[in-house]
Amino acid sequence: MTELHPKVQQFVEMLDEASRRLRLEGEVFWAEWMEEAARRTRKRDLGGVQKALQGYGGMGSFNDLILGDKRLQKLRSEIWKLGRELEREEYEAEMQERQQQ
Repeated sequence: MTELHPKVQQFVEMLDEASRRLRLEGEVFWAEWMEEAARRTRKRDLGGVQKALQGYGGMGSFNDLILGDKRLQKLRSEIWKLGRELEREEYEAEMQERQQQ
Protein backbone atom coordinates (compact mmCIF):
# COMPACT_ATOMS: atom_id res chain seq x y z
CA MET A 1 0.00 0.00 0.00
CA THR A 2 1.30 3.47 -0.83
CA GLU A 3 2.06 6.00 1.85
CA LEU A 4 -0.58 8.42 3.02
CA HIS A 5 -0.46 12.06 1.95
CA PRO A 6 1.62 13.95 4.57
CA LYS A 7 -1.39 15.93 5.84
CA VAL A 8 -3.46 12.77 6.15
CA GLN A 9 -0.60 11.03 7.96
CA GLN A 10 -0.34 13.99 10.33
CA PHE A 11 -4.10 13.83 10.96
CA VAL A 12 -3.93 10.10 11.79
CA GLU A 13 -0.99 10.68 14.13
CA MET A 14 -2.91 13.42 15.95
CA LEU A 15 -5.92 11.12 16.32
CA ASP A 16 -3.67 8.35 17.67
CA GLU A 17 -2.07 10.69 20.21
CA ALA A 18 -5.46 12.08 21.24
CA SER A 19 -6.76 8.56 21.74
CA ARG A 20 -3.81 7.60 23.96
CA ARG A 21 -4.19 10.74 26.03
CA LEU A 22 -7.96 10.32 26.31
CA ARG A 23 -7.45 6.82 27.69
CA LEU A 24 -5.09 8.24 30.30
CA GLU A 25 -7.82 10.73 31.24
CA GLY A 26 -10.31 7.84 31.56
CA GLU A 27 -12.32 9.01 28.54
CA VAL A 28 -12.74 5.60 26.89
CA PHE A 29 -15.74 6.60 24.75
CA TRP A 30 -13.84 9.43 23.07
CA ALA A 31 -10.63 7.39 22.85
CA GLU A 32 -12.51 4.71 20.90
CA TRP A 33 -14.19 7.40 18.76
CA MET A 34 -10.78 8.77 17.72
CA GLU A 35 -9.38 5.26 17.18
CA GLU A 36 -12.23 4.47 14.78
CA ALA A 37 -11.67 7.74 12.93
CA ALA A 38 -7.93 6.99 12.65
CA ARG A 39 -8.57 3.41 11.48
CA ARG A 40 -10.89 4.57 8.70
CA THR A 41 -8.61 7.43 7.68
CA ARG A 42 -5.63 5.03 7.41
CA LYS A 43 -7.71 3.06 4.90
CA ARG A 44 -8.10 6.25 2.83
CA ASP A 45 -11.75 6.48 3.80
CA LEU A 46 -12.83 10.14 3.99
CA GLY A 47 -15.48 8.91 6.41
CA GLY A 48 -12.70 8.73 9.00
CA VAL A 49 -12.15 12.47 8.78
CA GLN A 50 -15.88 13.04 8.91
CA LYS A 51 -16.17 10.70 11.92
CA ALA A 52 -13.59 12.73 13.83
CA LEU A 53 -15.31 16.01 12.98
CA GLN A 54 -18.76 14.71 13.92
CA GLY A 55 -17.51 14.43 17.48
CA TYR A 56 -17.34 18.22 17.69
CA GLY A 57 -21.02 19.06 17.27
CA GLY A 58 -23.94 19.12 19.66
CA MET A 59 -24.37 18.78 23.40
CA GLY A 60 -22.02 16.35 25.08
CA SER A 61 -19.55 16.59 22.21
CA PHE A 62 -15.79 16.19 22.27
CA ASN A 63 -15.70 19.99 22.27
CA ASP A 64 -17.61 20.06 25.58
CA LEU A 65 -15.22 17.68 27.30
CA ILE A 66 -13.30 19.32 30.14
CA LEU A 67 -9.68 18.31 29.75
CA GLY A 68 -6.88 18.70 32.27
CA ASP A 69 -4.20 17.70 29.76
CA LYS A 70 -2.97 20.87 27.99
CA ARG A 71 -1.53 18.91 25.06
CA LEU A 72 -4.89 17.19 24.58
CA GLN A 73 -6.62 20.58 24.59
CA LYS A 74 -4.26 21.71 21.82
CA LEU A 75 -4.74 18.46 19.88
CA ARG A 76 -8.51 18.91 20.01
CA SER A 77 -8.15 22.25 18.22
CA GLU A 78 -5.54 20.96 15.75
CA ILE A 79 -7.63 17.91 14.82
CA TRP A 80 -10.60 20.17 14.06
CA LYS A 81 -8.55 22.57 11.93
CA LEU A 82 -6.73 19.91 9.93
CA GLY A 83 -9.86 17.79 9.55
CA ARG A 84 -11.78 20.75 8.10
CA GLU A 85 -8.87 21.49 5.78
CA LEU A 86 -8.77 17.88 4.54
CA GLU A 87 -12.52 17.88 4.03
CA ARG A 88 -12.35 21.14 2.07
CA GLU A 89 -9.46 19.89 -0.10
CA GLU A 90 -11.34 16.68 -0.90
CA TYR A 91 -14.45 18.67 -1.86
CA GLU A 92 -12.42 20.98 -4.09
CA ALA A 93 -10.70 18.02 -5.77
CA GLU A 94 -14.10 16.40 -6.45
CA MET A 95 -15.46 19.61 -7.95
CA GLN A 96 -12.39 20.02 -10.13
CA GLU A 97 -12.69 16.42 -11.32
CA ARG A 98 -16.36 16.91 -12.22
CA GLN A 99 -15.56 20.04 -14.21
CA GLN A 100 -12.97 18.14 -16.23
CA GLN A 101 -15.49 15.45 -17.24
